Amino acid sequence: MSDEEISLEVIKKEDIDKFWPSLVIWFAMACDKASTLLTVDEIYEHAKSGDWWCWVISKSPATTLGVAATNVHNNIAIVQVVAGVHSDEWIDIAMNKFEVLAKENGVEKIIIDGRLGWKRMLRNIGYKPVRIALEKVL
Repeated sequence: MSDEEISLEVIKKEDIDKFWPSLVIWFAMACDKASTLLTVDEIYEHAKSGDWWCWVISKSPATTLGVAATNVHNNIAIVQVVAGVHSDEWIDIAMNKFEVLAKENGVEKIIIDGRLGWKRMLRNIGYKPVRIALEKVL
């Protein structure tokens, strides 16, 4: 996929209700696929309040490839949730575009919280693990 084919669009908090029916399917996929403390209801509440930004990652002309939810605190963007299909084909391009937008908005560092597969996909563009989370089902 080429850089020109991939676009990122932030969904403003005023528009969350309009877009949520199509976004919730993607976020549910992410919450169901991996052990996460987040629910789709919590993602919605954060997005609706404006605490988090919801992103739609698309391929021209209008095919949704994935979604992401981020928040920014102390000039650090924290990518809380990413869900998508065939993400290995577009994640580098999408993250490069996200980094440009983040820098333009005063972000100095990006932290991604996700499954172990993201480590493999993002190491080629400079991301490295900084901590690990462990779990045990009781």
